[in-house]
Amino acid sequence: MDGLQRGASVDEETEPEEPKVGDCCGEGCNPCVYDIYRESLKRFKAKRPHGISADSLGLDKIEFKPFRLTIITPQTKDTSIYRFESSERISIKIGQHLELLVPCQSENGVKEVVRKYSPIAWTVTSFDVIIKRYANGEASKYFDKAEPEDVMSWRGPYGNFSYRKDDQEQLVILCAGTGIAPVIPIIR
Repeated sequence: MDGLQRGASVDEETEPEEPKVGDCCGEGCNPCVYDIYRESLKRFKAKRPHGISADSLGLDKIEFKPFRLTIITPQTKDTSIYRFESSERISIKIGQHLELLVPCQSENGVKEVVRKYSPIAWTVTSFDVIIKRYANGEASKYFDKAEPEDVMSWRGPYGNFSYRKDDQEQLVILCAGTGIAPVIPIIR
């Protein structure tokens, strides 16, 4: 499958250019162009000698990184859990989400869309996401054809949710469908 390393690369040799006022759509995107700029600037300033980046984890907030799909576990006729693995260490916290770069067919050939998914479980080199496939969904068509060993491009993690088990005596959580994904790690 296609989709490997399709994100815009970050040139850490030159200082990033601050976005213009009109570059932000004002819709509250996460990450916003200003978030990407701040992260790029932070990396530029934290650059180590000999070209080694200060952040070398398998996940990156700016660049999409390759992850191998290793297991597909069907849950219902249209919903499955997908496990992705990296050769590098990853770090994800409860409440964070990742972005997947999805190549889709369009009238002009292939276009790329980004979809957000909350991991429901993870280790130091892998994560699981639960995905519902919709009849006309752009990303759904991609996952309908997905097979173990396919390589897909992910970035992140994003989100500042903070949860500690001992903070609350009782917790009420309302969610439905695959919207349960962000709270599964809290429940566990």
